[in-house]
This record gives sequence, structure tokens and C-alpha cells, in this order.
Amino acid sequence: MQSLRDDWRDYKRDAALLDCDDLLYTARNLLRDHEEEVRRALSQRFRHVMVDEFQDTDPLQKRSAPRPDAAFEMQIEQRTRTAI
Repeated sequence: MQSLRDDWRDYKRDAALLDCDDLLYTARNLLRDHEEEVRRALSQRFRHVMVDEFQDTDPLQKRSAPRPDAAFEMQIEQRTRTAI
């Protein structure tokens, strides 16, 4: 079984392909290893980030999902208090 996994990994690498798990782990690793740089780059380029098909029951997806920054969280809190 390990041989099959190794062959699949090598095939994807040689063909420059990523499957769903590769995307999740790559995002996780990028955020884990470079979170501040990624947040800064994304915030300079995009005003909003939309996450589609988020599964909050999947620990890997939950850890990899973009977290709002403190200013955004404060805006949400202020809007919530104003609405109540």
C-alpha cells in the first residue's frame, strides 16, 4: 500500500498536480510557517476573503481557515452591540 501512495505522490509531483488533501495540507503549511506574511499579503491585495465549502468538523480545515484580524473582530462586536 505504501508503494501505491509513493507512486501516486510521485505522479502528482511530476505532473504538477494537487488533489484536495494536497490543497488542504499546502494551505495549512503555508499559514503555519508564514502566517503573518500571508495575512499581510492577502490584506493588501483583497478586501474580503470568501471561504467556500468550509467544513468546521474537519480539524485541518478549521485550522487552515482564514482568521479575521483584531480590527475586523472589533467591527463585528460593535455592529452586534449596536444591533441589539
